Amino acid sequence: MAIPSEKSSELTDILEAMFGRTTAIKSDTCSFCGFPAKIFRDKVSKTEYATSGLCQDCQDSVFGGVNDDTNLE
Repeated sequence: MAIPSEKSSELTDILEAMFGRTTAIKSDTCSFCGFPAKIFRDKVSKTEYATSGLCQDCQDSVFGGVNDDTNLE
């Protein structure tokens, strides 16, 4: 079971109401897509999961993944 990163109680309440973030993280699911969130590319991605509740695929979609050509200049 992952542990959500600490946030102010107000922000935690908002994120829980909007996305079910804390509940999702504690159950190892993605707060965005609802699929299991157990495999991460690296420690940074796993840390991001504790912050946002996004699985690796959703992180890649939101932030741009390693195979995402839109990040190239």
